Amino acid sequence: TTSVPIFDGVQELRFGANTKILADAGATVSLSTGAKLLFGGEIHAPGGTIEILGAATARYRNSTQFYQPNASVWLLPGSVLDASGTILLDDLAPRALGSNEPLRLGRVLAGGTVTVSNARGYVLGMEGSRIDVSGVSDELDLLRSSSDILSGSTSPSRLSLTPVNPYTRQAVWSDGGTINLGASEAFYFDGTLKAKGGAPEARGGTLNYTFIRNPRSTAASALITATLTAVPFATVPGSVSVGADLPFATYGGRALIRTDIIERSGADSLTVTNTASGNTLNIEDGVSLTMPESIRLSTSFFNVVSARVAPGQTPSTQAP
Repeated sequence: TTSVPIFDGVQELRFGANTKILADAGATVSLSTGAKLLFGGEIHAPGGTIEILGAATARYRNSTQFYQPNASVWLLPGSVLDASGTILLDDLAPRALGSNEPLRLGRVLAGGTVTVSNARGYVLGMEGSRIDVSGVSDELDLLRSSSDILSGSTSPSRLSLTPVNPYTRQAVWSDGGTINLGASEAFYFDGTLKAKGGAPEARGGTLNYTFIRNPRSTAASALITATLTAVPFATVPGSVSVGADLPFATYGGRALIRTDIIERSGADSLTVTNTASGNTLNIEDGVSLTMPESIRLSTSFFNVVSARVAPGQTPSTQAP
């Protein structure tokens, strides 16, 4: 496990483009702060767990009842959170029968888990950021079955007492992993999500979007409206400077989920949870989404609304 301290008294924690955390396969890497966290580097934990956490997430509790415009998690352009699957090869594998080359023995790891969450503020994933929990494909030497070794096809070898190689080179693969995204004040994400299985036979991963009522539970502004949108242009407001404080009146209370990003992810399952009392899930006109395995939408209220329009365009006058 690789763990970075929780800087609860720091107003801004920034990891630049030259930051590279290269963890072992299956490792856990966690970054967390109580205020503003900007990540522009790379974290690689093959088949492991990566967490980018804001205030009041599972391991950090902030009971402040006032809105904090600096409570935000940013994934900057060029940032990479990579927990994709991998093959762990056995460095001490014996040589293959009749060969000077070692057997290709090892273990296949599925895609891991990446969580980017802020239960006390915002999450912003900028265009050019990437989260990857894809599966992997390769070849390994696997033990043949006894029926294969003793089959008629091997009888000449057995009659001549020539040893039969008990291993055969075969394709192997692993499933995609899990991506968890969530916030309480607002959510904007324009990055790339990758959760494809390592082969056509493999299962794609799971995308979980979770929006909660923030600790200001007595305030009307504590509600958040999530929206599924098929419009393929940026959700991160162009007026926002990287790392700026975000006034709630301008940017708060909304979560925009782009279905075009979901469709390109290769995931098999999608869950959107916005069940805190009073929270709403909007589905924009024109949204059409198919997942190979499942789609689960949970909320207090459902609405169908008109689609967003690009800056400079005129909204449609047709009702959804």
